[in-house]
Amino acid sequence: MNLTSELRSLLPYSLMVAAVLAAVLTVSYLSTRQSSRPLQLSDYYSYRCGAEPSLPDREFRILTVARTEARALADSLCSNPAFSAVYPTVSIRWQRRDYLTLDHIQEQSFELFFNRQHVVSGIAPNYTLFYSLFHDSPHYTLEWISDDDQPQLSDDYFRHRTLGLLSDPKSQSYHIMPLDTLNAAGIQLPESRIIYFSDTYSLYQAFSSGRVDVIPVPRVSSSAQIPFRAAYRLLISDDMSPGSWYLSQRVSAAVHCDLQNVLNRYGEKVFDHETDQTDCR
Repeated sequence: MNLTSELRSLLPYSLMVAAVLAAVLTVSYLSTRQSSRPLQLSDYYSYRCGAEPSLPDREFRILTVARTEARALADSLCSNPAFSAVYPTVSIRWQRRDYLTLDHIQEQSFELFFNRQHVVSGIAPNYTLFYSLFHDSPHYTLEWISDDDQPQLSDDYFRHRTLGLLSDPKSQSYHIMPLDTLNAAGIQLPESRIIYFSDTYSLYQAFSSGRVDVIPVPRVSSSAQIPFRAAYRLLISDDMSPGSWYLSQRVSAAVHCDLQNVLNRYGEKVFDHETDQTDCR
């Protein structure tokens, strides 16, 4: 038998082996596709807890404006048996105040959101068709802070220091009130003396590293929001309103009391004030 004849005799066997291998690989591939699920990752601006909802309307979606205690708020709802029986999944997102849009309100994209009333009314004058003002937050104190010298509301003081603010023109604490205070005192800073940041995390990092000398901060109890202790402080206002919680008209009344109680505890943690805006117990 020559070489050509031997190769021809092995051809059927080789084809059979190739077919078996192809079948095994195909089954393995299909099995892997069916058993694996895409990995769900939370970005820096969101958090999710609870079980996978059986229906889309069983997820309770929250929009707030700061990361402070946001995860704790979601976890409190997820761990509440009565609440999780209605909404097994809770997701929370923290974004600037100007993240909220007319579409969000009209489509009720969030079951609960936090913002100031003038912002909400400006976006959607008829917002009450979709949401109700559900829970007010305690007022807080706003201060200038510095690490190198006592802040003074004078042109001479600010002229020699770099000021850090948020770029968000709707931020009452980190943009509007600080600039209004300086303007009312007749202090005009050149643009080179003001650095604007996209979020509070970047602002605080810049202050801690010495990139900016003075920033405005709320006086709050949670170290998660203000991760440092400033040596010097100057009062800007002791009557700042952070905003209110707005609840979608679609939310079941069965969870209203649980939600009010959780928001009361949230306000106490963040603003260091006791609040009780409901008869719920």
